[in-house]
Amino acid sequence: MKAKSYEELPEVPRISSVKQSAERIKNESVKNLYLNCLKQLEGFRVELQPRANDAISGFYKGKRVLRIYPKNQFFAVRVKIDDAYSTGRIRIKRSEDWENFSKEHLRPRLDEMDKKGN
Repeated sequence: MKAKSYEELPEVPRISSVKQSAERIKNESVKNLYLNCLKQLEGFRVELQPRANDAISGFYKGKRVLRIYPKNQFFAVRVKIDDAYSTGRIRIKRSEDWENFSKEHLRPRLDEMDKKGN
């Protein structure tokens, strides 16, 4: 077996489905929260699609509005406005974290898009 050199990049794990992304999370309570948040996003009519590097993109009315990054002990989210992200990655470990993110960042963005007719 040939040893890898330090210059070689490790293989990047890929996900083939949104559901598979939950397997990345090892903390069971965070995984359950993550799955509930995905359901809530679908209830908001956000279309979820897997992307490179285990990320999930959320589209609303055809435009990307957020990105989700499942990790071992948490998941991170950020909201996109126009061509830039309005938030850095916000860590979600508890339902309160998600409620705050949704109230302060996500819902206002979706409401703004509804008002603009986007």
